[in-house]
Amino acid sequence: MTDAAADDLTAPIEGTGLRLVLVPAAVLLAASEAEGPVDWPGVGTISEELAVAMPAAMRIRQAEADPSVAAWLIRGIVVDDAASPTGLRVVGHLGGHDRPDGDGMVEVGYTVAAADRGRGLATEGARTWFAWAHRHGATTARLSIVPTNAPSIAIAARLGLKPTERVWDDDDQVWEQVFEAALPLDHAP
Repeated sequence: MTDAAADDLTAPIEGTGLRLVLVPAAVLLAASEAEGPVDWPGVGTISEELAVAMPAAMRIRQAEADPSVAAWLIRGIVVDDAASPTGLRVVGHLGGHDRPDGDGMVEVGYTVAAADRGRGLATEGARTWFAWAHRHGATTARLSIVPTNAPSIAIAARLGLKPTERVWDDDDQVWEQVFEAALPLDHAP
């Protein structure tokens, strides 16, 4: 990667066995209106399952209000796939809620397609995104998880995040457990 690419917040973020590719505004718009799969030119298809789970409309509004935040928002979790016409396959999406706040905290959310769960993609995606965020000024990683979501709680543990508080999520109308850790994260499994 060139120095220019390293400084480009919109460049794909390379992880182990995956890359996090910024979802373009036109694809986000299509996902926000999706009643089926969404074509992502040059990358592949976002399945209906992933498109309806994507907080596309919320992130579009956020980026319209402040275009400089767009690189921190939704990225596709993309893996190599020799059977795909593009050589790639979208297995999920992951994105920050915003750029680092005044205290350097960043929060990420993720969804992996049911057929691709259990392969460590959400863990590796979050680990990769948090490392990228740290290179761009973040000092604290955060996940907010519904207490009944055992797989995500396991991801938080694998990443080394510890429970800190319970908070009410106004958007989802649920209580969530907050998990946090200082960045950079320990990369041990």
